[in-house]
Amino acid sequence: MFRILVAEDDKGIRALMEDALTDAGYEPILACNGLEALDVLEKSILI
Repeated sequence: MFRILVAEDDKGIRALMEDALTDAGYEPILACNGLEALDVLEKSILI
């Protein structure tokens, strides 16, 4: 399964993207802003 990092500050759009990506067979990873996205990305590379 492919993982996709979503960085979106709008909670509703983030939830919509999460649902759409999950329904399409992807594993969305969510972040509220760019800094959080970089932190999530850094942690996911190390795992």
